[in-house]
Amino acid sequence: MTLNQCRPGDRVVIRSIEDGEVRVQALRLGIDAGVEVCCRGVLPGGPVILGRGQHEIAVGNAIARRIRVRLLPATGGRA
Repeated sequence: MTLNQCRPGDRVVIRSIEDGEVRVQALRLGIDAGVEVCCRGVLPGGPVILGRGQHEIAVGNAIARRIRVRLLPATGGRA
């Protein structure tokens, strides 16, 4: 599964970022393998809005398509 396939409310762990350029961009946003994030929103054809702690990060669709994630089980609450 890739980050652009997430739905609002999904909690995911970043599995891999294989493209070196995309990985550098993601690292600047605090995103790397092993990091848990919550999908707070998805705009059609646009960015994926991620929540990490008290921060929200918009990740463009082109970058989100290159980030592999693992969906975490729902806990009934929001991250």
